[in-house]
Amino acid sequence: MTAYSGGTAQRIYHENQILTAPVSELAVLVHAGACSSLRRARNVEGRYSQAEVRAQLYRAKSLIYLLKDSLILQEGPAARKLYQVYDQVASMLDAADALDHARLDLVLDLMGNLQKAFESVKRRTAAKPRTVGALGLLAQARG
Repeated sequence: MTAYSGGTAQRIYHENQILTAPVSELAVLVHAGACSSLRRARNVEGRYSQAEVRAQLYRAKSLIYLLKDSLILQEGPAARKLYQVYDQVASMLDAADALDHARLDLVLDLMGNLQKAFESVKRRTAAKPRTVGALGLLAQARG
């Protein structure tokens, strides 16, 4: 049996969870990661250093750009609307800093609502296992 130290076992567990997750779960995980980083970037309690706050803001931006870029080759009105939402959110974060709590709250609210939407879609499509992208999940939920 191998002993893990410094959170290595937890990190390995999370990496395996991501590597083996279906596409529907990945969409939820990426949204959750962005929301978590945005909450840390707000740094309301002052627990984090400025470097950590900037790192969390950068991580949130990277995850949002990942979501946005994943839609580039997708077609249809849902893909275009989601792309526009992520583009707007990314622009808002580019113009924000960690002290802009109002802007971060708005972005966090939008991303949280999108996460809930993808969770809902995932639950509704769980009975129909298929390998589809995030937009395929939205289409299945409508059908």
